Amino acid sequence: MVVAPNNLARSSRASSSTASLSTDDWEARVGTQFRAARIGAGLDQSALAALAGTSLGAVKNLENGRGSTLKTIVHVARALGLTGWLESIAPPITVSPIALLRSGTPARSRVYGPRSTAAASVGTPGSIPDAEAN
Repeated sequence: MVVAPNNLARSSRASSSTASLSTDDWEARVGTQFRAARIGAGLDQSALAALAGTSLGAVKNLENGRGSTLKTIVHVARALGLTGWLESIAPPITVSPIALLRSGTPARSRVYGPRSTAAASVGTPGSIPDAEAN
């Protein structure tokens, strides 16, 4: 599937058909999208590698879906002007934990189910039942 550079973020949204893709499938899909963006920008792989400050092998691995580091993905995306795509992966955090504490919202606590009466009549944990009671 070839995707135009401006459709990179839009086409990567989850859908029912992409929910079952394997990691290898995702790597190939992202690689294809980066290749389309590079070609759309009129760059060859070596020019993109130089522009991104990464090696030619790293760009080839990314485009061929053979595994890439997050650093390579970020360098290449920035070189291609795809910072919006990066932000769609890791949007800015809008909720501050400190603000939540200051707002007076009660902290979440564990939810326990009601205790059964059978468990309560057994005794304390680790105790040995009285032999005469049985």
